[in-house]
Amino acid sequence: MKSKRRDVVLAELRAHIERIAPPRTIPGRIPTGIEVLDEILGGWPCPGISLIEGRPGLGRLGLVLPVLRDLTHEGRWVPIVDGADWLHPPGLDGVDLSRLILIRPG
Repeated sequence: MKSKRRDVVLAELRAHIERIAPPRTIPGRIPTGIEVLDEILGGWPCPGISLIEGRPGLGRLGLVLPVLRDLTHEGRWVPIVDGADWLHPPGLDGVDLSRLILIRPG
């Protein structure tokens, strides 16, 4: 009898969890705008997190600027974690800065 009650409680709990926190869907991809990179990565993960790192002057910003422009002009929020404190938002040509969330951890 206890195992039936346990099964009922577990089924109710699973149903409740699914209602309040449905399973996440597999993230989509956003094209990078660079054909070779899209072939390798399949695009930027969305939703997702991408780490762009390298020496200054390697073109990191040029890699993400096209997608920043597109996403912000579609009205989407784009958070950026600027751990090195080097990003200057007014220099992001064509990006809707009102849709950019700049995070600078101390």
